[in-house]
Amino acid sequence: MDLPPVQLPRRVTLYEFDDLYTAPQCGFKGVLDYYEKASSAPLVSSINIPCRVLFATDDPVVDASALDRHPRPRNVQVTKTACGGHLGFLGAPWYDGGFRWLGARLL
Repeated sequence: MDLPPVQLPRRVTLYEFDDLYTAPQCGFKGVLDYYEKASSAPLVSSINIPCRVLFATDDPVVDASALDRHPRPRNVQVTKTACGGHLGFLGAPWYDGGFRWLGARLL
């Protein structure tokens, strides 16, 4: 399926992109409606198996404090790192866990 063309400003933030494209394309009323209804944060309290969540405080997409405002059961552990970006938890040979830092940290 081809997506319809959309006029975007030359410089656009993620918020603006979500408001101009993602929300309407996915059937939401606007960006705030999209963020509220598409967020999984309110569902975290329903997790009943051991779960680990990893955030990087320098992630440009996901706010590392996203779960701070929601109750969590004891079986959901949240870890925050200073760096890692968005899905960029790559290690180095000399770092604890090496190149498989993310897997080593979660296990």
